[in-house]
Amino acid sequence: MIRCEICGRRPAAVHVTRVTNGQKVEQNLCEQCALERGELPFAWEPHPLQQLLAALLQPVQAGARGSVAPPVTVCPTCGTDYAEFAKTSLLGCPDCYKTFRSQLEPILQRVHGAGRHRGKVPGPRRKEAETERLREELKEAVKNEDYERAAQLRDQLRALGA
Repeated sequence: MIRCEICGRRPAAVHVTRVTNGQKVEQNLCEQCALERGELPFAWEPHPLQQLLAALLQPVQAGARGSVAPPVTVCPTCGTDYAEFAKTSLLGCPDCYKTFRSQLEPILQRVHGAGRHRGKVPGPRRKEAETERLREELKEAVKNEDYERAAQLRDQLRALGA
């Protein structure tokens, strides 16, 4: 077993190679020494989206008495429980979406403003969706008395044949 070249106590988990002025220097470091020297890549830290989801999954404060923990639910397919999901922000399998639906819907509502993901509009309906979006923007531009933007939106609607 290779030991850390800095502390000499813990097993080396990170191999660092640096080339400075044409000189190649290699080091074997333990995770702690690598962290202290800033040698670990950013990917070792939780992804920002995982951090956001983890923050959203924190229990809701119940006044001064403490917090209310979500009910213990376990996915029958993969065995992932809600506490693990709350910790990692990762679901174990497609069935987790069904199992944790009641807990996921409020989170999706907060993040996306809707409980369902609609995705992209298929080809034939894309023009209808674009026309609807432009009409809504046009109403808003007129309401805000932004007549230059309204004229641009009008022209776009005409180009779509609406």
